[in-house]
Amino acid sequence: MTPNTGTPAPAENIIERFAQSDFVFQRITTNVPLPPLVYITVNDYRELQLDIDNQASQYSHRSLSQAAVLPFLVSPRDALVVGEWAAKHRFTAHDNSGHSFSVTSLGLPIGWVRQINYDWQLASFVFPTAYKADLPESDWSEEWMGGVFGRYVQHETLWWGFGLFIDINPGTNLYLPYLGFSWAYTKEWTISAVMPWPAVLYSPSENTSFRLGMSPSGTSWFIDQKESEIYYEWDGWNLGLTLMQRLQGNFWLELEAGVSGLRSLSFTDGEWQGSDIKGNDTPYVGLQLSWRPDESP
Repeated sequence: MTPNTGTPAPAENIIERFAQSDFVFQRITTNVPLPPLVYITVNDYRELQLDIDNQASQYSHRSLSQAAVLPFLVSPRDALVVGEWAAKHRFTAHDNSGHSFSVTSLGLPIGWVRQINYDWQLASFVFPTAYKADLPESDWSEEWMGGVFGRYVQHETLWWGFGLFIDINPGTNLYLPYLGFSWAYTKEWTISAVMPWPAVLYSPSENTSFRLGMSPSGTSWFIDQKESEIYYEWDGWNLGLTLMQRLQGNFWLELEAGVSGLRSLSFTDGEWQGSDIKGNDTPYVGLQLSWRPDESP
C-alpha cells in the first residue's frame, strides 16, 4: 500500500504496517476506491411505512449517521478491527395514524481478519447496537448483529466470497447468506455479483467512480409501543446510483439516489423469504463525506 501525501501520520503508520504484513487486499491496480474507514452520511426517504403495534403508518425519514473503524495488526496474518457508529433518525408522520418522533442509535462493531494464505482470507465480527426513541416511556432496545465470511482469490482479477450474516433482535431473527464473486474486468469496470448487494462499478479515473447496485435500506423498522421498544430490521434494501468523487487526498464526497424497500433472499424465524423487486418504491437521496485509504499492489 502506498500512503497518500495527505494521510495523517497515525493512519500512515497503520497503512505502512499492513504493507509490510502478509495481508493481500488487492493484487491489481483498479480505479475503484477502497471502502471508507471514516464517514458521515445524511439520508432522506420521502415515503416510508412503519409498523407500529402491527398498524401501518406513513412517514418520511431523515437520518444523520457517523462511523469510524480502526484496524490493529496483531500479527503478520491477523488483524483486530474496532469501530463505533452513531446515528440520529427523525420520523415525520404524514397522517393522523402516527406521531412524529426521533430515534438515537449507537453501535460498537468488533471484527477479526485472518490471512490464511496468499489466496484465502477469513473474517468474523459482532456488532452490538442500541436504539432509543423519544416516545413516551421508551427505553433502550438491544440488537445483536454478527457474521462469518471468507474470501478466495482465484486469480488476479477474480475473487469469490461466501458467509452468513445474522441479526438478532426482540422481533425477528434474520439469517442472510453472503455468496458471489467480484471481477475486475478492466481498470475502469468491476462487476461485484455478491449477494445480497450486487453492483456494477465504473471508475473512469482514480478520482471518480460510479456505482449502480444494492445497499442496506433505512426503511425497515419495527416499533412496539407496549414494550417501549424500537429496532432496525435488515430485510430491506436500496437500489441506487452513486457518484463518488475525490475531493482532496483521501477525502471523498458521495451522492446517491434511488428507490428503497426491496427485499432479498433471507431466512427469518425458520422460513425462507424470497427476493421481492417490487418493494414500496420509496425514493431516497443520500450524501456522504468519507475518508478512504489508498492502496497499490
